[in-house]
Amino acid sequence: MVVLTITQVVSELGFSFALPFTPLFIQELGVQDLAEVGLWAGLIAGVFAVAMGGMAPIWGVMADRYGHKRMIQRAFFGAGAAIACIALVQTPEQLLVLRVLHGVFTGVVTAIATLVSLMTPRRHIGTVLGLLQAGQFLGVALGPLLGGAFADRFGLRASFAGTGLILISTGLLVTLLVSEPPRESRRAEQRTSTGSPQPARQRLLSREVIAVVGLMALVRFGQTAPQPFLPLFVQQLVVTPDGLATMVGLVLAATGIASTVSALLVGQLTRRFGQRNTLIGCLTLATVFSALHAMAGTVWQLLALRIVLGLAQGGTGPTIQALL
Repeated sequence: MVVLTITQVVSELGFSFALPFTPLFIQELGVQDLAEVGLWAGLIAGVFAVAMGGMAPIWGVMADRYGHKRMIQRAFFGAGAAIACIALVQTPEQLLVLRVLHGVFTGVVTAIATLVSLMTPRRHIGTVLGLLQAGQFLGVALGPLLGGAFADRFGLRASFAGTGLILISTGLLVTLLVSEPPRESRRAEQRTSTGSPQPARQRLLSREVIAVVGLMALVRFGQTAPQPFLPLFVQQLVVTPDGLATMVGLVLAATGIASTVSALLVGQLTRRFGQRNTLIGCLTLATVFSALHAMAGTVWQLLALRIVLGLAQGGTGPTIQALL
């Protein structure tokens, strides 16, 4: 559990070390019109998500058949190689292709969460998932902060190469220190009201499971939709372009740090108020402060809004996972 939590932090640090600055990198590739940059950034983020979502069920089946540790290794080595190659691209089209490959091979968060859930007593699953989510947000906070300063000093190409090195190194760490847990024995079939076994497919397609998965998709949509153009929004708020990547990293890091704190505390909130009430409260808070982004006139106002939004988002993920 300790190794996987550290792995979660380092992996998210790596993924957020250079990728959040993609809109700035697109400008380095020769696209100067901000509207066109935003379209490219949205397209690249979209095809990445489609590729990752399309492959997720396939990797899930492979994990059940060949083991979850191998899926973590696949994600780290495959994504690390794809992102490292971005340092060599010369056009937005080449960047698009490599991001598709990144989406095909990635999926480390789900793989780690599944492996941890198999190693954790069920009565502690909410707390452990909260800890894992905190590790994820901590990496998301540190990545842009360190990556922005690194990019301003050494350039964005060096940042992508560094990301690949971080991910491949983390894959080696998992290979050396993490063991595949023993296969769980088949659980007793749930019974229907007539006493006959309830098919697993029927339980999987139950109304409650579909509702939670749908909610997960909607929340993820709301969280990721602004990401492709957030650096461009910061670029419009700053007075001078000097240190732009560092400022973007600071804004993203503030969200991650707040989410880390919230993920650590969400277990106590769910025990006191229940998972449903905690989730509704977090979603309401996120809704209000997401809308207030439109009124931000300075980077510091945006920073304050991102902190509160991070607090709300940090409690949402573990609560939905626990419900699922």
